[in-house]
Amino acid sequence: MIIRTKQSEIYFLVADYLCTEQQWLSAANVRPKSPAEGIATRVFYCIFGGVTDVVNDYQTYYRQEFRSLWSFLYWHYLIDEDTLERIRRIYRPSQCLLYGDIRAGGDYCLGQYIMSEEGFPVVKQLLTRIYKGGKS
Repeated sequence: MIIRTKQSEIYFLVADYLCTEQQWLSAANVRPKSPAEGIATRVFYCIFGGVTDVVNDYQTYYRQEFRSLWSFLYWHYLIDEDTLERIRRIYRPSQCLLYGDIRAGGDYCLGQYIMSEEGFPVVKQLLTRIYKGGKS
């Protein structure tokens, strides 16, 4: 599940595992070496290229400073309470909780499309295909 924050470039991803580029391309159903494969690859790197493992950062560096993961999310990432509550409802300790900034992938124009009203549902659909299929 991908959750946008009120700052449209910032998102959190809650997933059972971190998907691979090949899983992403399979879910996108693109032909190898096609222009569509190139675009799908760029989208993958916009989303997954610069993500931060929030739980690992909290456990490794910030556990002494913040009393809980939720306090860490709120104060360290400065996210709004609505976003925090949405994450809290779906996140389970066995899952990955990743923080991303769409600009970290280095493709700003494509990043704007990914987070747009047209692009975001497509990204959500691809992630649903990947994570419904189970671990590979």
